[in-house]
Amino acid sequence: MTYRNLLVYVDRGLESDQRVALACELACRLDARLIGLSGSAPEPGLSDPYTGGAMLGETLTLLRDCAETDVKEARARFAELTDFCPDRTEWRGQVGYPAELVARAARAADLVIVGRGHAGAPWHNLDPADALMSVG
Repeated sequence: MTYRNLLVYVDRGLESDQRVALACELACRLDARLIGLSGSAPEPGLSDPYTGGAMLGETLTLLRDCAETDVKEARARFAELTDFCPDRTEWRGQVGYPAELVARAARAADLVIVGRGHAGAPWHNLDPADALMSVG
């Protein structure tokens, strides 16, 4: 079987950097394209009487901005780690639930590379079990 397109999930931390390095090495060995992906969903706010009404829109905008910042930071990290072969890489990060984004992007990949699950921040980190069940 030939692997022409690899998908790697990029998130925060040293594990993610090691995962991207492994994916780069595999892509070079297999003469494949490397697709980087990251997702971050706006965290649902806690119920607070002060975030109702006029403040609700402001709060939702702030949460979305935080999610967009997470994705931009992941893109910058991916670009930094893959700068030696920019013509063989592609970025597909966006705001959304990580498992859903992986399921959509996996259609373009022959191999999906994800890391271990994280105990916290389910809105920012990919749960590999969710991704596996979504990809099929």
